[in-house]
Amino acid sequence: MNAQIEREGTPVSWNIDQNLSQHSLWQTFELPDVAGLIAEDEANSDRSIPFRFAYAHEVTLNLSNSGNWTNLHNGDRIWTLAIECKEAFSIGITFGYLTLPRGGKIYLYSEDHRDYIGPLTSGDNRIAQLGTTQISGSRLIIEYYEPYAYRGEGDFQIAYISHAYRNIGDASQAISETCFQLFNNTLNAGRNSSASVLRMLVDNGQRIATATLINNTNYNGLPYVITSSTALIGQPAAWVFQFGVTGEQCNNQPITCGAMAICGAFVVKTDEETGLTLLRLRSQPRNDWSAFYSGWKISTEIESGENYQCIQHSLGLTQSVCVYDTDSEISGLNGFSTYRLSAPTFGGTFGGSTGSPLFDDEMNLVGILIGGDSDCEGTGNDHFGMISSSWTEFREFLDPQQIASDKLPGTYPIISQDYASTEWDVTFFPNPAKNWIYIQTTDDEALPEVLIHDASGRSVRRFKPQIPTVDLDGLPEGFYTITFILDEKIVSKSLLIR
Repeated sequence: MNAQIEREGTPVSWNIDQNLSQHSLWQTFELPDVAGLIAEDEANSDRSIPFRFAYAHEVTLNLSNSGNWTNLHNGDRIWTLAIECKEAFSIGITFGYLTLPRGGKIYLYSEDHRDYIGPLTSGDNRIAQLGTTQISGSRLIIEYYEPYAYRGEGDFQIAYISHAYRNIGDASQAISETCFQLFNNTLNAGRNSSASVLRMLVDNGQRIATATLINNTNYNGLPYVITSSTALIGQPAAWVFQFGVTGEQCNNQPITCGAMAICGAFVVKTDEETGLTLLRLRSQPRNDWSAFYSGWKISTEIESGENYQCIQHSLGLTQSVCVYDTDSEISGLNGFSTYRLSAPTFGGTFGGSTGSPLFDDEMNLVGILIGGDSDCEGTGNDHFGMISSSWTEFREFLDPQQIASDKLPGTYPIISQDYASTEWDVTFFPNPAKNWIYIQTTDDEALPEVLIHDASGRSVRRFKPQIPTVDLDGLPEGFYTITFILDEKIVSKSLLIR
């Protein structure tokens, strides 16, 4: 499926008994100023910003200016690029664009061959960015196999190399925190809900947040994901959503933990009042991933005397949990309307908890963590945007049948075909906008021409963008009509600049 990142097969070079990395010069990247980065991280006291664990080196690496080609006896060839990030715990890659021919394959793997991703194929081609999960270790090989029949037709660019200065696979330091509690997803009460909670990589592979796969009244497996708007850093095309990052999965198979992933999402709707954002993944999770689409409840308030659980990817680790059993208060955080819960009675929130789901006693999804400052001493508060408060914004997507009165159960849908519509469409965010918008299309092969008209109908801008970001600098505040044209297809939408 398009945009799925996992382990299928092995790199071509592994099957020809030839270590091509020996023929490559290692491109070395120095360890960043870790002390300075950690000082910046600690300044995020309310945990509203995703947890940073890596530094993204901005690069421009492609088939022409880097790497090494090896010709095979049958005319096929393999390009390899060897990357070393000094003292890195792991390395991730963000491609600036990807154009692979039929039969072309890209793999990423560690020098010892214990950890790898791939293949990326022509089904993953896009003009926008594409991110990957992390490969363990400080050395990484990027391998591109090109068949003889399509020699010279492949093209791609590496835009960022994510240099992990924290070990997100090591829970020892976190467990030393007196209130850190790994989630026991073997318990029946939370097993289903746990399977809906995703680890989300954003900001060119530098940061981690949490997101939740959510059901709709069509029960059709449309991959909607809900999270905090403060987690949305970088291009949506490059965001990576990892399934099954749980203690049960990762303790037994640490190398393949997080191997099931989808790269890319569309921003469907953001509620500016609560800070909740609804996304749609670029593809559906496979049936054998056992992904659960969480049920939800739209009660107007949190009920006293009940236990509420927040399942999260604190510090980028496998799922942890905190439990609240106190009354709530309507409050606010960073301009968002939230419900404030006092410090958890069990467990706690940490960096990376941004976007985590809050479940009620029946494990219905009721809210999303926007931020907080609770600590292991039992002081501070955590703030949640409530689905009930955002219901008018999200109802057309989560309740297309218009039948939900209070709640909807979750489900394990059977996916029979790709959900994507064949009808061409364009979306963009943010809206309202200020200086720029980011274009998202259902056709990854080309960007549309853009026309912008002001409220009087006067054309104020017309151009063909080269990247998915549209510069609005110089346009005064007000309402506009923005039109996208690709061949004979035309889509017009409203835009507010403020």
